[in-house]
Amino acid sequence: MDLMDSAGVFFALGASLCWGTVPVIYKLGMGKVLMEKMNAIRSFGFLASSLIIYRLAGESSMGGAGWVVLVGLGLAVLLANVAGDLLFFIGIDAVGVGKATAVTCSYPLFVTVISVLLLGESVTLTAISATVAVIVGLVLLRSRSVEQEEGSGAIFKGVLASLGAAFLWGGSLVVTRWAVLESDLGPAALNLWRAIFFLPIAWGWWGCRYLSMEKADRPDLFRTDSKSWVALVIAGALALSVGGFFITRAMMLAPASLVSPIAATSPLIATIWGRLLFSERLSPSQILGVFLIIAGSVAISL
Repeated sequence: MDLMDSAGVFFALGASLCWGTVPVIYKLGMGKVLMEKMNAIRSFGFLASSLIIYRLAGESSMGGAGWVVLVGLGLAVLLANVAGDLLFFIGIDAVGVGKATAVTCSYPLFVTVISVLLLGESVTLTAISATVAVIVGLVLLRSRSVEQEEGSGAIFKGVLASLGAAFLWGGSLVVTRWAVLESDLGPAALNLWRAIFFLPIAWGWWGCRYLSMEKADRPDLFRTDSKSWVALVIAGALALSVGGFFITRAMMLAPASLVSPIAATSPLIATIWGRLLFSERLSPSQILGVFLIIAGSVAISL
């Protein structure tokens, strides 16, 4: 392994660590802050970190995109970072950080399906085999022991919500890929545009949720404890900006065949955190399901 590959591995590990740790922050915030409010607060971390990365990247301009492309980016943000991430929060709350992260790791499967249907891309034998592996993994992850029988409804709800998040993330990636092809935006500028769109959309979503509540049940629109604010801002920066920057840099420095398997270990990191901090447990069949989902997702990504 040469120096460039080593640097790529380092950045891929950084991305995996970001994506595997952030669900723990979300889990810790649940019960203290409503999910829609969590999403709104983390928008500040996304915007601030995206501005810093844009400045460090030295890209010349935020221009190079027509209004149609910008509308597409706004749609991608709505799909992935608002609706998709809210479903991810529901999955984390229902089945824990390890299982929810493992299920959402299947989003490359949806990218492939959507790309075939909308962009006319071909299907390979590898993609079909990987799809089977992901489906088998999801079935195993859905399995439960006798002790888990009472929580079967929560497991179904959590897996279904996480699958919904993976589907929306996949759709967002297809839209983002189209935006990249149709514009001259660099990766840092593109991410900054996403952050600019995300802040008003997330706060608007939270505002609608707030107004729909009975006055007696409404929390403060902006205030929450300082620890939750700091944690969610950091989570927004790590999940939405820093992790993406790391994986982009990794792909520039090392081949995808080396980077993808490393970046795909985030469910394992999330599972370890879930076991250490929340005493979450997986049965042997569920552990096998996690590995099958990761293996299938990596195969589809290559």
